[in-house]
Amino acid sequence: MLVDRRKLFTFCGSLIIPSISFGSLIRTPWQGEGPFYPDTIPKDTDNDLVKNGENSVEAGGKILILNGILVNTDSHPVNQASIEIWQ
Repeated sequence: MLVDRRKLFTFCGSLIIPSISFGSLIRTPWQGEGPFYPDTIPKDTDNDLVKNGENSVEAGGKILILNGILVNTDSHPVNQASIEIWQ
């Protein structure tokens, strides 16, 4: 069986290049740094995520009503806790 040198060279090169490129990748952090706040505060700063600002345009999608109690690891309510909702 004859070996085509061009195909052999291409095959060997294809094995080396991925190992070089993957070795230089930076692993994605477990959780991104944040929270990220805008440089300027938007005009719409209320807790209503359905209506958008002064023009009262409703947001697209389905409305979700979320409620609950924030508790610690002992199942006791956390007093004066602040929860930020991101969309």
